[in-house]
Amino acid sequence: MVPPEGDRMTSLPLPPVVTDADLDLVRRRVLGGPGDHRVSGQISLGRSEAIRLGPETAGLDQDLARALERDADHHRYYMIMFRCTFRTGSAPVVSARLSVALRQASVRGVADPVVWSMDPLRAATPVNHRRMLRLSPNIKILPETSEFGLAAEHSREYTSNLSHIVAQGEGESQVEWVFSKTEAVDLVGVYHLHLVARTSARVSCRAELALAATREEKRFGLVRYRAAIPAEHGAVPLAGL
Repeated sequence: MVPPEGDRMTSLPLPPVVTDADLDLVRRRVLGGPGDHRVSGQISLGRSEAIRLGPETAGLDQDLARALERDADHHRYYMIMFRCTFRTGSAPVVSARLSVALRQASVRGVADPVVWSMDPLRAATPVNHRRMLRLSPNIKILPETSEFGLAAEHSREYTSNLSHIVAQGEGESQVEWVFSKTEAVDLVGVYHLHLVARTSARVSCRAELALAATREEKRFGLVRYRAAIPAEHGAVPLAGL
């Protein structure tokens, strides 16, 4: 299953994705909670190398094209793509967070790097609801109810959008995509994400990845895990020079 894409897809070319890394989920120790435990094979994370964007890059939207032209002397823009895969297991993953933090050396007069844009910002599924209202003969609301002594039923239909992906932190140095199981979508399948980072032209930078997940376990209920991301997979270098 490939979930619907976000609200703001661009036509930027997608960079090649490195081989996905299967992640070990390490149970977080809490006072009075279950002890150490590892889960393998339920989540994998793929990421691309960073691709520098320039005025000649095809598919730029107008805002990004203007930013590239305006900031050419002071900033660099890079795109990174991610691929999160959730699989079924002995206990389902009901929520997860993929965090991306931009890190650079502190240099006087050099602004912090920021995530200029994220995609998707949100992914949701419309769900239809129907609400029934039953009026008893003793409620004097409708004339025909009191006159004939009959109960009446009325229904109202409405639609709500249940979000299973929400982006947080756009415009800051650290961002997250939050995944949530809903009544319409299970967290099973492949999810494609990407961001554009703005860095200084004077200082090199890297994007550090972290992932946390919550599984619904029969014995312990909702249990939180952190993902052990291999060192070679958990950081994406951004050449600022």
